Amino acid sequence: MNISNLIQELKRRNVFKVATAYAIAGWIIIQVTDTVFPRLGLPEWTVTFIIALVGVGFPIALIIAWAFELTPEGVEKSKDITITESVTASTGKKLNVIIISSLSLLVILLLVERFVFAPVDNSENQNPIVQVSEQSVAVLPFADLSQNKDQDWFSDGLTEEILNSLAQLPELKVTSRTSAFQFKGKDINISKIADTLGVAHVVEGSVRRIGDQLRITAQLIRAIDGFHLWSETYDSSTENLFEVQTDIAEKIATTLDIFLDEERRESMFATGTRNVEAFQEYLKGKEQFRQSHDGTELDMLWRANEFFDQALVLDPNFGQASVQKMDAYAHMLTDPGTSSLIMPYEEAKNGLIESLEYGADHIEDPTSKLQVKMNAVFFSNSWHQLPELKDQLTEAMGNKTNFPIGGIWESEILVLLGEDDIVIRDLKEDVKLDPLSLNAWMYRAMVAMKEGGSSELFEVLGESKRKLGNNSFLDAFAHVLVGINQEKELLKSLYPDGVTNWNSQDVWSLQFNAFLAAALDQDDLANEIFEKYKSKASFIDDVAALSLFELGRTEEAREAIKYIDSMPGGTANLAIGIVTFGNVLFFDLEDTPNLAARFKEAGVDVTRLKKIIWSN
Repeated sequence: MNISNLIQELKRRNVFKVATAYAIAGWIIIQVTDTVFPRLGLPEWTVTFIIALVGVGFPIALIIAWAFELTPEGVEKSKDITITESVTASTGKKLNVIIISSLSLLVILLLVERFVFAPVDNSENQNPIVQVSEQSVAVLPFADLSQNKDQDWFSDGLTEEILNSLAQLPELKVTSRTSAFQFKGKDINISKIADTLGVAHVVEGSVRRIGDQLRITAQLIRAIDGFHLWSETYDSSTENLFEVQTDIAEKIATTLDIFLDEERRESMFATGTRNVEAFQEYLKGKEQFRQSHDGTELDMLWRANEFFDQALVLDPNFGQASVQKMDAYAHMLTDPGTSSLIMPYEEAKNGLIESLEYGADHIEDPTSKLQVKMNAVFFSNSWHQLPELKDQLTEAMGNKTNFPIGGIWESEILVLLGEDDIVIRDLKEDVKLDPLSLNAWMYRAMVAMKEGGSSELFEVLGESKRKLGNNSFLDAFAHVLVGINQEKELLKSLYPDGVTNWNSQDVWSLQFNAFLAAALDQDDLANEIFEKYKSKASFIDDVAALSLFELGRTEEAREAIKYIDSMPGGTANLAIGIVTFGNVLFFDLEDTPNLAARFKEAGVDVTRLKKIIWSN
C-alpha cells in the first residue's frame, strides 16, 4: 500500500477524526483535573498521573480506531467487514458531532477561565506578586525515625548544619532556621510551605540512629509540581557524619546549578571542628539553646553551656561553641526578666566577654572573627577599637547581605557608628530569608520607622500579618515606636478605647503596655502595669524608664537610667535601646557619664540621634 492509499484508508476508518476528538477531550480532562484536584486537597501527583494516563491512551485510541469498527451488531474487526457493509461514514458523522460538541465545551471553558476565574485587580486585598528565584531553597527539619524518638537534637542539628552550609553561597537564597523549623512535625503540602517561605525548592529528610549507625535520607523537591530533583539514602556511622553532611549540601547546590570550587567548598563546610564527639556535644547544647528561646525557660541556657563546655574540652579550638556560651550571660545583662541572683552582673559581663574573645581567637572565618570581636569590645569598658573593627567588617562584608553569625549586636553597633546602609540592607533581607521570625519583623519595623515614618511602618506591619498573622507583641512594639516619636494623635486612633488587654506575665509586654497607657493619658493604668512589671523585673530597664518619663515621674526615670549606666555592660544595653527605637536619645547623656565616654571613644556622632524633650 502506497502512502496515498494509506492516508485514504486512515480517513475511511475515521482515525484522523478519532485523533482530533481524543485530543480535544483529553485537553478538557487535563484542564478540569488541574483546576479541581488541588481544590479537593488531592496530592499533586494525581494531576501528573491523569496527564500521563491521557497521553498513554492516545496511541491506544488510534490503534482501536484502525483495527475495529462499531457496527449495528457491535464492535468487529475492520478486516472482517467488506467496504460495502462498512458503516464508517455513519460513524464519521457521529464523530463530527462529538468534535463540534467538544470544541463548544472548550470555548465555554476558556470563557469561564477568562472571565470568572480571572484575578481581581484589588491591591488592598491581594498579596503582592513576588518573583521566586529558582535558586532558592528551604531545608525542613529532618524527621527523627529512631526507635525511641530521642534523637531530635541530632536530626535538628544535622538539618541546621546543612542549612548553614548552603547559606554560605551568596547566589542561593536559603530560608533561615527559625522559619524553616516552624513546619517541624506538621503535615503541610510542600507547595504551601514553599509559597509561605518564598522559595522554589524544599529539602526534607529523615534520620534513623541505632548506636553509632546512621541511616540518613534526603530529597530535594521542586515545589511547583512536587518532582524529586534529587534523593539519596546514606547508610553510615557517626564517624563519617561530616562526609555525609558535605555530600548532601554539595548535591543540593549542584542540582540547583550552583558552581562550586574548592574555595566555596571550604567556606561551606567550616563547621569549626572535625571532632565528631565535640560536634555532638555542641548539637546537644544547641538543642537546649533552641528550647530555651522557644519558651521562657532561660535556665536551660546554663544547661546548654554545660554541653558547649564539654565540646570545648573535646576540641579546645571549637570557636563556635565558645561564642554560643555568651547568650546566657547576655540575658543576665540585658533582659530584666532574668534574676540577678543567678550570678553577679560583673561576673556575667566577664563571662560574656571571655566567651566572645575566646571564640574570636579560634574561629577561622575572618568575617566571623571580626563580627565576634566587635561584640566583645561593645560590652567592654573601652570602645576605642570599634571604629577600626567597623571599617574592617564593612570591607569584609562587601555586597553580602547577611552577617555569618546571627543573634549578636553588630547591627546596633554599625548604626551607632553611622553605617546605616549596610544594616538596613541586611535587615530588609532578613525578612525575606526568615519570614516567620518575630525578631526579623521587629527589626524590619524599626528600619521602616527610621526610613519612612509611621506610614512605612504600617505598610511593614501589613506585610508581617500576611506571614505571621496578628501578633500582639509586634503590634505593641510598633505602637511604642509611634509613641516615642510623639505621634500621640495617631496612637489614640489606634487605641480608641485605650489599652485594655495588658495582663501579661511577660516583662517585655508589661513594659510596652505601661508606656502605651502613659502615652494615651491612662495614668492610673500605666502606674498599675508598671508596678506589676517592677515586681517581676530584676532591674528597671530603659524601656520601662520610658513609661516613667511619660508619666512625669522624671526623677525615678533618671535614677533608672543612671543605674543602667553604672551596671556592668550597661552602656551596651543603653546603646541597644537607642538604636532599637530608631536612633532616639530619650534620656540626657549627662545622666550617663559612662555611655558618654564610650560614645566619645568610638566617635559616635550624637547629633545624628533624635533627642526627645519630655513635656511632663
